[in-house]
Amino acid sequence: MALTPEFRNIVFAAARQAGDELDGKLPPSHRHPGGRSSHAHVFERIRTTMGRSYKDCNDWEVSQILRIIESCLRELD
Repeated sequence: MALTPEFRNIVFAAARQAGDELDGKLPPSHRHPGGRSSHAHVFERIRTTMGRSYKDCNDWEVSQILRIIESCLRELD
């Protein structure tokens, strides 16, 4: 079952905020010569860890998704 709209909005807002905070802080990559997208980085971390898009996760997994988002911010501290 997919996330309900309420939880989807919470996760999306948290991921966007994390992406904003990471903007310009990600290390350069040869795969992204024009620069890396901090927002895409956060969503990709969620997808890699959860094995699917945040939209396809269950409501009970929201706390885990939010921890993944927080870890994206901590990894560059």
